[in-house]
Amino acid sequence: MNELFELGGDYTKITRESYDNVVDFIISELDEAIALLPPQSECEKGRATPDAARALKSRVLLYAASPLNNPDNDLGKWQKAADAAEALLDKGYTLNDDYRNLFLEESNEIIFARYFTPSNAHRIAGWSGISGYTGGGGNAPTQNIVMDYEMINGELPYSLDEENNRIINPVSVNEEFHANASL
Repeated sequence: MNELFELGGDYTKITRESYDNVVDFIISELDEAIALLPPQSECEKGRATPDAARALKSRVLLYAASPLNNPDNDLGKWQKAADAAEALLDKGYTLNDDYRNLFLEESNEIIFARYFTPSNAHRIAGWSGISGYTGGGGNAPTQNIVMDYEMINGELPYSLDEENNRIINPVSVNEEFHANASL
């Protein structure tokens, strides 16, 4: 819908647009956003930028090209998705080689992030502490999450005695443990 309707109007005559028409509309809106949004500035982190709109455009076109929405495998749709992704990657985004660098403020992987700061009254630090020690315990990972992290060598941080269904050699937190960067 891109027109205004009266509050008591007759909506029975409104028909549903095709999937392709909806995608075209979303892409036209995103193209306009790319042209109008200001670039990221140091004082406005967390706001939408042209690159955030490019990332969303890339994802919308990827979904439109996928077999679920493109049963005839129209290669033109795949090309549009690839072109949109390339337009974003050409802006300098790269994957980090070191997992710990994902959580730094200046990561090359961050396209659009939600920033939590005390000045925004998010109080994330207050909710993240251990429950009972002035924190809500809301950010305390379970042992299962800790055990799902791989070591730098690609192995899990424990061994399993399958016969007795017990964990042998439980996790030991050291410099080889990926979870150190985020837990």
